[in-house]
Amino acid sequence: MGVEEGKEGDSSRDSSLDIVRSASFMEWSAVSSKDADINDFELLTEIGKGSFGVVMHASHTVTGDQYAMKILSKNSLIERNAIRYLKSEWRVLELVTHPFIVHLQYGFNEGPNYYLALEFCPGGLTANLSLDLILNSDSS
Repeated sequence: MGVEEGKEGDSSRDSSLDIVRSASFMEWSAVSSKDADINDFELLTEIGKGSFGVVMHASHTVTGDQYAMKILSKNSLIERNAIRYLKSEWRVLELVTHPFIVHLQYGFNEGPNYYLALEFCPGGLTANLSLDLILNSDSS
């Protein structure tokens, strides 16, 4: 039982497809935070799963730096009309500098996925902040 094209209720999916096909979206999605691709990373272990993909602990193959690699399925984003949310998240994580928000280190689009390489916070961001607070208060 397939869904026919043009059937009522498909407008949100059609809207997402129009966004993806638009020139401005193609320019945006082709931009990387830094020059990188998935071959620059070794995917280690799964950290978590979400509605649109998975988050993996990753290591940069050249520098050895550790990242939380968010891997998002383009098809899932399009089917759920969520491309605009990814676009917003990408821009915010790239621009905002705040101790409670992880920074986007690398962002790229390759094959069927979008990849966001974020600061890796073992134990979670709050665990790192708590440790910093303890260490800073002990040294004063």
